[in-house]
Amino acid sequence: MGPDGVEYILTATSWRDVHGVRHRRGDVVTPPESEVERLLRAKAITTPEAIAVAEAAAEADREAQEAAAAQAVADRADEQLTSEGDLNSAVPPEVTPPTGKPRKVAPVKEWEDYAVALHEASGGKEGFPRADAEAMSKADLIEALQ
Repeated sequence: MGPDGVEYILTATSWRDVHGVRHRRGDVVTPPESEVERLLRAKAITTPEAIAVAEAAAEADREAQEAAAAQAVADRADEQLTSEGDLNSAVPPEVTPPTGKPRKVAPVKEWEDYAVALHEASGGKEGFPRADAEAMSKADLIEALQ
């Protein structure tokens, strides 16, 4: 067991513990105390706190990008209103499909956002509505969106 039973998240593709059990990326593991330092240096495991910090930073970046995009759309609409004269002449922004699938190690929130964006961009033919995507596990989302 790790120090005080500390749990880590596996970031390596796979790892076999001392009992021969194979773990895959994203699994919560408790490696032997003698292996913890080596696995951390090799970046084969990480602490849940480090994942939470990275997810929070990614979410903040995503929110900032969404706010900037919304502001750009609003600026364009204002510009069209002043040049065209009425709201009916404003052209709605095009819905662009998502740029690409998140990496398999990406947080589940990124997979949910991808599924929703795909659903909206395809007119409901692909992806999932937000409620369905949030109800699915990360593994289910990855499998369904392959």
